[in-house]
Amino acid sequence: MKARSRSIFYTIFISFFLVLMLFLVTFCVFYYNDESKQMKSLMFSMLTTRAEDISETLDQKINQMEMVSAELAASKEIANGLDYLAGASKGSIESPVFYERDGTVTQLREKLLSYTGSRKGADQINVYLKNGAEISSGLNNELRMISGEKLQKLSQMENGSGSRYVYFSGFNEELSRYYLSDIGKYFITFLYEDQNAGGKDGALVEIQKSIFQVIGSVVYYQPIYEENIYLFDKFGNQIYPLKQDGGYAPYFEAVQATGQDAELLFQNPETGREEYLIYNYSPYTGFYTVFAMDRQRLVFSIYNNFLQFLPFVIVILGVAVILSLMIARFLSRPINRIYRYVKETDFGSPDMRALPEIQTSVVELNTLTKAFKLLQTKLREGNDRQLVLQQQEMQSKMLSLQSQMNPHFLYNSLATIQAMAEEDMTDEIVIMCQTTSRILRYISSDKERMVPLRDEIAHTHDFLQCMYIRYDGDLSYEVHIPREMEEILIPKLCVQLLVENSVKFTTQTKPPWHISIMGTVDNRGDEKIWLLSVKDNGPGFTKEKQEEIYDKIAQIDATNLLPSLELKGMGLLNIYIRLKFSYKDQFIFYIKNTAPRGCEIIIGGKYE
Repeated sequence: MKARSRSIFYTIFISFFLVLMLFLVTFCVFYYNDESKQMKSLMFSMLTTRAEDISETLDQKINQMEMVSAELAASKEIANGLDYLAGASKGSIESPVFYERDGTVTQLREKLLSYTGSRKGADQINVYLKNGAEISSGLNNELRMISGEKLQKLSQMENGSGSRYVYFSGFNEELSRYYLSDIGKYFITFLYEDQNAGGKDGALVEIQKSIFQVIGSVVYYQPIYEENIYLFDKFGNQIYPLKQDGGYAPYFEAVQATGQDAELLFQNPETGREEYLIYNYSPYTGFYTVFAMDRQRLVFSIYNNFLQFLPFVIVILGVAVILSLMIARFLSRPINRIYRYVKETDFGSPDMRALPEIQTSVVELNTLTKAFKLLQTKLREGNDRQLVLQQQEMQSKMLSLQSQMNPHFLYNSLATIQAMAEEDMTDEIVIMCQTTSRILRYISSDKERMVPLRDEIAHTHDFLQCMYIRYDGDLSYEVHIPREMEEILIPKLCVQLLVENSVKFTTQTKPPWHISIMGTVDNRGDEKIWLLSVKDNGPGFTKEKQEEIYDKIAQIDATNLLPSLELKGMGLLNIYIRLKFSYKDQFIFYIKNTAPRGCEIIIGGKYE
């Protein structure tokens, strides 16, 4: 599709306006990125600090429970009482009288009860003995045998926990009646094994505390960025908010897989929205404190801040339009004068008028004016030079034709035919006449300047056959051209002229004489090239002759002119300049001597 034409004024105006708009957009993007980074950094910093504070508070609450466990383990009275219970029978344990009136049991019960209460760090203490007895103190006080279900659960915990086990035990039906709020009915449990009490096998001690007492700071937490807060124990149990308010295990899975004390961008599988998770892990309790905030919250905040700059942006747009119009008018005026001059001037006319003086304060426009004036002069010189080049190309072609139709070739061919007629060599005469006829027909045909290599090789073969007959078999030749090279286009009469040059100088030495024509296709880097070699066993080139030829080639490359248009000695230069005209410098041409004698001329180009 053809591009739509536009005036220079419109083009300059749009260009400068777009540049200013690009600057404005870049500023907005930079502002957005900078503001986003600052807000994100501030948010992460504040929420990370909050998460650390909450985690530290939880550690303190759990530490209180651990201190109770240490005091229990250090009490000899409790150890003696548990040893006493460990030796009691099942009937005694299940008897209310034994629990209420036995002195040792009463003393143990009162001692355990002294460690409960909000100031002591425990709401409930349960001790499980190996003989199946369970004594409870705190909110619930009783002595009983452990149920099978409870015993199985404790065994699993004991096997997987080691000596210390902190976890979220969830809703406690027995203790829930002592709390009115829902959150007070859920408990954190600190479970440990006391090896110094309850007999030689020890006892399991369970210290429980309502999560309301543990996470009160979380319950009354006021969001800063509309974030939500979640608490998990190390096993993925959701501590807060309560399961009845909605559980969200994917948060735990995401932070557990990432590592400790970090932030990450998380895609909510329920809503499909991206959220930032800022969390803290406590190695002491194994609890995770997680803040979740919708990523769009940041975008909205930045958008609201950007609205404050909207009047400033509108003013900048207005200034950009006015400034672009002024610059476009200033720059387009002298360019329009040059455009009208170019439009109204016939550059092919010898009476081409000069460009009027255009002086501006812009150095580039003044330089452009001078360049147009210089262009006028170079254009005239270029037209004259092009005519010279065209004339030289025509002369080069004529020289080639003259070289091929050299009278000596015709005289020698006729003399050879006459000699063969005298010796009654009928077959050779027929061959000589046919090849000579084809040679003259090929030379005189001027339909195409470039011909397939196949046709050029056929013509060269006719020429060599004439030479073979003329020199009575003293001249031999071979031709090997790959099939893939047959369609390559080369200048007409180029190969035959190379061969004729070889015949001319080779036959000045003693026979036998041999000429070889070889073609190859080769890869050089990423390009594929073709090469054509004409080799003989003649005297070769002297050093002075080689230097003379290369000096003239250098002169041709520098001036694009032939150094001399004489027929004599123009064979190789004729070929070089025709290759140069045909392939626009994308060709190969070099000569070299071969051992023990002879020379080789190679031409080539890009294989397409």
